[in-house]
Amino acid sequence: MNLKQFPLIITISKLEFFSDKNKSNELISQIKSVGIECLMDEIAKDKQNLYLVKTTIYNNYSEAEAALDVLKNNKFSGIIKKK
Repeated sequence: MNLKQFPLIITISKLEFFSDKNKSNELISQIKSVGIECLMDEIAKDKQNLYLVKTTIYNNYSEAEAALDVLKNNKFSGIIKKK
C-alpha cells in the first residue's frame, strides 16, 4: 500500500521562510512545547541562508489536520502541504 505523506508547513503571518536562525529555533521550541515535533531546513538563496520551520511528516491527512488544529488552538498558523 502506498501511503501519501502530508508534511505540515508551519507559517507565521503567512511567511514560510525566516532569515534569522535564532528566531527559527525559538519558534521550534514553542511548537514543540505544545506537543508537535518539528524541524528546520536551511536553504541558501541569493547569498543568504533562509530557514524553513516545518513539522515532521504525517502518514495521512487526518493526522496532519489534527496537528494543525493543535497549532491553531495555540495561536500558531500553518498550512498542510502535500510533499
